Amino acid sequence: MKKIYLSLIVFLAGTLSYGQTLIVGQDFDSDSSWAFTPDPQPYNEDGGKDVWASVTTLGTSNNGLDAAQNGVNFWGMRDLDNPYIETSPDSVPPGLGLSNPYDHKLVFKNVSVSGKTNMEVSFYYNAYSLNDGYLNVEFFYDNVSQGEDTIFSDASGTATDGGWVLYSKVIPDGTDTLGMTIHAYNNQDYLALDNIRLVGVDGGGPTCELVLGTNTAVCDAVTAGTDTYTATIEYTGGGTETFSVTSTGGTVGGDDPSTVAAGSIIVTGVEEGTDIIVTITSTACDEEVSITAPTCIPEIPLPELPIVEHFNYAEGISLIDTDWWFIDGSGDSVKVAAGNLSYPYLEASSGNSVTLVGEGSEAELRFDTVTAGKVYFSFIFKVTDMTNWTKGGYPVFLGSFDARLNIQPIGNQFGIGIAKKNSLETVIWLLDGEDSVKFDLNSEVFVVMNYDVEAGTSDVWVNPAEADMGIETAPDYDIQLPDGNIVGISKFVIRQDSDEETPTVVIDEVRVGLSWASVTPKGESSSIPELKNSGFTVYPNPVSDGYFSIQTQSNSDKNLKVYDVVGKKVFEKIVQPNQRIDVSNLKTGLYFISLEEDGLIFTGKLIIK
Repeated sequence: MKKIYLSLIVFLAGTLSYGQTLIVGQDFDSDSSWAFTPDPQPYNEDGGKDVWASVTTLGTSNNGLDAAQNGVNFWGMRDLDNPYIETSPDSVPPGLGLSNPYDHKLVFKNVSVSGKTNMEVSFYYNAYSLNDGYLNVEFFYDNVSQGEDTIFSDASGTATDGGWVLYSKVIPDGTDTLGMTIHAYNNQDYLALDNIRLVGVDGGGPTCELVLGTNTAVCDAVTAGTDTYTATIEYTGGGTETFSVTSTGGTVGGDDPSTVAAGSIIVTGVEEGTDIIVTITSTACDEEVSITAPTCIPEIPLPELPIVEHFNYAEGISLIDTDWWFIDGSGDSVKVAAGNLSYPYLEASSGNSVTLVGEGSEAELRFDTVTAGKVYFSFIFKVTDMTNWTKGGYPVFLGSFDARLNIQPIGNQFGIGIAKKNSLETVIWLLDGEDSVKFDLNSEVFVVMNYDVEAGTSDVWVNPAEADMGIETAPDYDIQLPDGNIVGISKFVIRQDSDEETPTVVIDEVRVGLSWASVTPKGESSSIPELKNSGFTVYPNPVSDGYFSIQTQSNSDKNLKVYDVVGKKVFEKIVQPNQRIDVSNLKTGLYFISLEEDGLIFTGKLIIK
């Protein structure tokens, strides 16, 4: 059982009957006896982003609903304020015709309830992350509207955790016909309905006075072994007749509803992972309560910063099956791959790496929330296969999509950029002049990112120079993302987006820390002291005619090396002071130069047009 960590784990049970029988129901699966008409007609557009239909999932488990409350299907509602209604009625089935295009309705037909007593309508709703919208219900007693009741709205607060919630309404005795209309609206959030039931008692029979309330299942202990739990069922209306209480597991105790008017039935000693059914019977009552077993897993503390992840795990296992990483979403998971990646100036890699391709779940490296200062992240990655990659995506992001490292296919190469939450259309790309810097397939790229919580900015460095590795103060950034608005950051996420947005990517050597030096530990590649950009000049820069010169404070000969953006040495030459250096055979783009002179190394950037 993997990482559903709760300090106190409590599960609420589902709908309970009070001796009534089902009159009509609608669970969008096998029970469709309470017919309804959706207004507008159902639609499911834009890859599940605009939904008014019966569905099996809505969004993902971390950002939406991935299961019905009962059975397989439920009625899903997502982004009911959308262009398919407002501007493109032809894109959904005809007959839209809404006077207010954003108010959606499920109109349940009138049913005869003459002679029924103790009637009740109940259903489950889920208002996941609803902060702009409402869910209302309108009942019609004998064709007379009783007005709309607000079940949930943005004014009620945001249901950040989602979860199915039971709603119920007692229908007065003496009602002959009953109708119901559900009213809904949301804007980019999630709503769902399931398991709609109308129950009642036929006139003339005995009435069950026992009313069952909330029931819970709580772990007795939370250990690494197999624990037990205690189930509690609250009730009122006892003391009216003799009841029999049995359970499929554990020991029944607590209050006796035969003699105690109001109390709690308690079942103890139930083994973790074992669901139970508690049955309560009498002359008038026949009740079953299903109890879902809690999962009693001890909480594992989050790692402290700085974090160094070498992926020293067995090849082929899912990353989320390790202690530090958590799953988010559904689908195939990020896998541990054999071997590792390296960057020439970075501390030597060890362990293995991870690989991802196409759509799947996300893997989150979580840590205690940082609410002030800067958080730094670094990693090495390479793209190994671009076969199905047709548009830009982001295999890595910080926080809750607060800073996204974007990669974009450019022919058989790719570019790198950064975007903030909900702003993929405004990616800031790493440029060489006016053109994107291009990286080759299978090139190993070292990326450093940070997030300044107070300033709301995120900076990116791509393949920093040797002289910049491990220093106390971060060098000038290559790209900056401005205008963020988060108040804290607590995770580094490896993302598997859609198939067309996610090529095959290998990632290695992930680091998280509070300083530049903590995520850029320098390797042992050179014992020569380094001095960056002190007393040397490259001109012209950018190079436009294939030649440039270097001027320093010394007249000594110099050993010049030129590297491309992936760290590959593409030019080396002993040059004399002010000598014109021919690089006309190099392609246009961004390069890094290393100049050794009199026991010192000077480094800098060179642009060739």
